[in-house]
Amino acid sequence: MPTVSKSNDVNIRELIFEGYVIPYRVDSAKENIVVLGMFSENEWKL
Repeated sequence: MPTVSKSNDVNIRELIFEGYVIPYRVDSAKENIVVLGMFSENEWKL
């Protein structure tokens, strides 16, 4: 389940999976998801 993002943009979310944090952006206009990165730490900056 996606957690609350550290970003102010409501379209940017993060997924935590097996110790990795995967921030992603939901583009509803193009109906796709863009992965912004994958980190083994819980802190990330956009």
